[in-house]
Amino acid sequence: PALPKPEPDLEPVVEHPVASPAAAPGPAAPEAPGIRPRPRGFGVNVGMFAVAGNAERVKARLAEAGLPVLDDPVESARGPLTRIRVGPFDQSEQAEAAAKTVRALGLEARVYAP
Repeated sequence: PALPKPEPDLEPVVEHPVASPAAAPGPAAPEAPGIRPRPRGFGVNVGMFAVAGNAERVKARLAEAGLPVLDDPVESARGPLTRIRVGPFDQSEQAEAAAKTVRALGLEARVYAP
């Protein structure tokens, strides 16, 4: 089946289907290397970093501010990048508050929804 085109500036998301309760348990399918499922809930996109040291510094600043930090390796036409996000959060208000904290640190913040 054809997958829908991803939105600009976003990477494709690989969703894992949820087995029905009646389904017999079987061996777990191996996850493709380098592909992690998108966190459920609201979150904050902080940035994409080509220099690993810059990504690590941003992660440290966010963690010091008490924010839950996610990082994902991303392959791009420019080479490997590291995507930094904050979250996930259950409510949009939590993500908005986190974005305000991120901006106060002098970083970009864009809230995303599930």
